[in-house]
Amino acid sequence: MSNNNRTKFVTGPVAIKYSHIVEPDTAFNKSEYKATVVASPELVDQLTQLAASWGTNANFLKQKDGETLVTFKSKFQPKTKVAEGVEPRAKGFAWSNDTVRIAVDAQEYNSPMAGHGISLRLNGVMLLEVAQRAEGEAGPADPFAEFGGTSIDASQLSDSDDSAAAAPVVPEFSGDDMPF
Repeated sequence: MSNNNRTKFVTGPVAIKYSHIVEPDTAFNKSEYKATVVASPELVDQLTQLAASWGTNANFLKQKDGETLVTFKSKFQPKTKVAEGVEPRAKGFAWSNDTVRIAVDAQEYNSPMAGHGISLRLNGVMLLEVAQRAEGEAGPADPFAEFGGTSIDASQLSDSDDSAAAAPVVPEFSGDDMPF
């Protein structure tokens, strides 16, 4: 089995499910940029055919809540581009349900530890459309709207209610006075 198969392509329009495009995901002591998308039927066909032609499985296609998801990853920050007339998000570039195209570098791998498969590297993301959020949907909608009150930005809050907060009292012990 050859380990030299490699191809680059750009997906059709797909919806972002989760993304770490501007800041890497540092969970589990890794530092990865990634985009998980809801795979369109065309993307599923394209990836399935690619896997079949390289003699590997399509284990990168995951099922969750009735959707087919695929994740593209990179150790390096991907290139970003915004379609004409689209305003990018202030934080994170693309959020859940935003429509994007992904520039992919697919490479076959075959190793004793990882087995035989395809690595889907994230090279770039083009934001095509920003999803509109409905009231009550995850996002900027206020979950406390029905209770009234005034919203306060966390940057307006100080570290302490009292600017001259008392220092904590630490008991002094020496030699045989230790409590254990």
